[in-house]
Amino acid sequence: MEFDAAGFLFIEHGRFLAGFQKKTQRWTGFGGKKKCEETSEACALRETIEELFEVSLQGSDLETFLLFLSLPIPQYKGSYVYYVFTPNTILEISYLLEKNGYKSPLYVKMPRTLDEFIDTRWCTINAEMEKVQFFHLSELQDLKAAFDRHFFNDLTS
Repeated sequence: MEFDAAGFLFIEHGRFLAGFQKKTQRWTGFGGKKKCEETSEACALRETIEELFEVSLQGSDLETFLLFLSLPIPQYKGSYVYYVFTPNTILEISYLLEKNGYKSPLYVKMPRTLDEFIDTRWCTINAEMEKVQFFHLSELQDLKAAFDRHFFNDLTS
């Protein structure tokens, strides 16, 4: 199926992860536009790693990482594809990055827990996401104006 962009949605037990995007001044999910002949899985993973860790995977590492992650069934919204994961997948990605010699400029050491992922994150000048935070789905309607409309629609449909 054709797509223009792809991403990951991290949600579990009524809470979800969002990133505050400097450019739009809105909370949003993680993902972006595809490059050339990239698969939706590769696009979603590459964009998510760039936004969560400010790391660009090199060469075949992207495909190697995909082998280690159990990808769920893709969800389609027009030309956008997203994959729904539990937040613990972030820790799997962090572990894979560290194991393969990648370092994130956003962390002194790669996070081992979700609390470390949130609480020890630095914001660099070039970071696309100023901060990341968990929200509860029950808060979503009250905070609607603070969220990117596409991300909001993904969460409420």
